[in-house]
Amino acid sequence: MINEFIETMLACATLEDVGRAHGKALAREGFSASAGRAFVPGHGQQEHNFFLNWPAAWKRISAERNFARKSAIVTEARRRFAPFTWSQLKSERTFTPVENEAWTAAAEWGWTDGFTVPIHGPRGSFSVMGMAATEKGLDLSPAGRMRLSMMAVIVHERCCALGKLAPARDMRAILSGREVECLRWVADGRTDVEIAVILGISAATVRFHVDNVRIKLGVRNRSQAVAQFALAGML
Repeated sequence: MINEFIETMLACATLEDVGRAHGKALAREGFSASAGRAFVPGHGQQEHNFFLNWPAAWKRISAERNFARKSAIVTEARRRFAPFTWSQLKSERTFTPVENEAWTAAAEWGWTDGFTVPIHGPRGSFSVMGMAATEKGLDLSPAGRMRLSMMAVIVHERCCALGKLAPARDMRAILSGREVECLRWVADGRTDVEIAVILGISAATVRFHVDNVRIKLGVRNRSQAVAQFALAGML
């Protein structure tokens, strides 16, 4: 089955082809909706949609209500490596009011469960290959999960090959050595004065370098700069 699926993916010439072929395969597994999305830091944590096998009305609602930012599924995919089901996630944690807004909307559409495969890339980038079902009694056994995970990875590889997704920026290429030093000490919780003493420069110079980092990364404050720094593996 997997070899046949690989051949199907290799025959796809566009992302739309990939989405349709994946949707057909998932329909045989009991899933009625699916999506492949990538999130790239350094581009304002830009969301790039490989494909969205969603009803047109749901696409509109999701965009209008910004569910990609509110979804607990995306939040968990960012920090997890192993695939997970919606029911598993709901049993493991509580949700914020904003997250519950997305869950409630999904339930109103009749989606009872889903399966999410996080795929992490370089410099903090990650992709979410997700699928949802209105049916109960899905085959989400260990074997079923492994099969779906393998399919998701294959789909992701084909999407990356066809999508020409811009890579996450290499911070080492855009930040100076001194800027990197200063931000590492900021991440360590040091003040400008403390960093100045450690590096043998003035506090004003420290602020200058940290402000440059913030401008180059396109973020509003130091905390956001440190977060992007950490996601890029620079700490």
